[in-house]
Amino acid sequence: MKKTGTILAIVLCAVMTLTACGGSGKSSGGGSSDVSLTYNGVTMKLGDTFSDYESKLGEQTMPSQEIPPCDGEGDTMTVYTYDSLTINVDESGKIDSINLAEGGDAAANAQTDKGLKLGDPADKAKELYGEAMTDTEFVLNIHVGGSVLGMSKDDSGNISSFYIMQAD
Repeated sequence: MKKTGTILAIVLCAVMTLTACGGSGKSSGGGSSDVSLTYNGVTMKLGDTFSDYESKLGEQTMPSQEIPPCDGEGDTMTVYTYDSLTINVDESGKIDSINLAEGGDAAANAQTDKGLKLGDPADKAKELYGEAMTDTEFVLNIHVGGSVLGMSKDDSGNISSFYIMQAD
């Protein structure tokens, strides 16, 4: 059953990597997030300038990729992939979305600004960030200010991935 949660996390990360094809197709425009993520000792949030962190995040696990908007409008996103971390950056160099899945040591030690970590019970996310917009067997989304903190859950109800994106 744990395999189902892992597969869901991988699919969720793949979908979030293609955020240029979803939602409004527009960049965050440099808007600030109300949720931050600390990964490999680096604390970042949406709207931050990615180049401030790029050299501190560690080695990329694959070369960065440019993803054009599906509808031809909005920003082309550049996708940077690290150990279990994917960051989408808009044309102005601002972080547009952050995705973290279970994986190596850096992911295991990553946490949100309120201390939420992969493997924590989903109920802890609701205690820390408030009422859920979506709460299903495998997905939990919480609106936090101008951001959405989305999580996939494994078969035990524990968090197996995070994604942080601008709320529409």
